[in-house]
Amino acid sequence: MGAQELANTAWAFASVRAVHEPLLEEVSIASAGRISEFNTQHLANTAWSFAVLEWQDEPLLASIAMESMERLEEFIPQGLENTAWAFATLAVTQHKPLIAGIASVARSKISQFSPGELANTAWAVAMVLVHHVPFCSSVSREAVLTMSKFGPTDLSSTAWSFATLGERNVPLLGAMSAQAAHITHEFGA
Repeated sequence: MGAQELANTAWAFASVRAVHEPLLEEVSIASAGRISEFNTQHLANTAWSFAVLEWQDEPLLASIAMESMERLEEFIPQGLENTAWAFATLAVTQHKPLIAGIASVARSKISQFSPGELANTAWAVAMVLVHHVPFCSSVSREAVLTMSKFGPTDLSSTAWSFATLGERNVPLLGAMSAQAAHITHEFGA
């Protein structure tokens, strides 16, 4: 199997939430050994897949983190989001430099992020407790500009992230309050 086949196999099993331990072990070993062959989408999809399956394989995650760090500028917003989300979901705090790197690179691409990508990336940064003030400022500015597109999950994740990081941004709080007032009927418990 090549890089694409490995990443696609992991993604397929994660998409249907099927944990098959022998397969995951083999995909993990093969992927870690060939990580330099992975493009940024393969890296992000593999990290995302293992996080969805709650399969924490440290050698694979270390390989993905190292390879991703070298190529962060090549990632599209969805790849940055998925990678950050995966490492935060698996609570892999030893890879804080990766999350900090994602936060730095995301700033230059912030206008390309969808509300969900903004919210999920902010959530990941907060989960790993990387207080990256320039990233938070960029997210705040972009979120204020696009707040009318934020749904309940985007809104609540962003609010939680900024509260967790102790970021009190008055324009963002005002925009979130106004949007929440418009869509409270859409909120779940």
